[in-house]
Amino acid sequence: MRHGNSDINTNICDHCDCNDSCDSSDPSLLCFRQLFMSIHLFFAVPNGGSRNPIEGARLKAEGVVAGVADMLLLVPNHQYHGLCIEFKYGKGRQQDSQKKFQTEVERVGFKYIIVRSL
Repeated sequence: MRHGNSDINTNICDHCDCNDSCDSSDPSLLCFRQLFMSIHLFFAVPNGGSRNPIEGARLKAEGVVAGVADMLLLVPNHQYHGLCIEFKYGKGRQQDSQKKFQTEVERVGFKYIIVRSL
């Protein structure tokens, strides 16, 4: 995986117990989560996927917001309030709502990274 603009290239499965056999449609999410299982403030945001109009309206009424990053780590360090992680595959690009979310969270002190598949 490549993290944002950095030169870090690593197979996340080298660092967890899934041994490249993650039983998930999104193995990088599963493996990344396994690295931080003891941290209860690290979680996925179920914002994606297609919704029928009734379900979409219900979720919007409950506070679901377009553009929120795929995963959030709500643990501050000496430099950031927390970490927002957006996963993109292949040539996937951020939507305008995701760019807006990135700008807003960076403005208030969060680190935002895009993790891309190789």
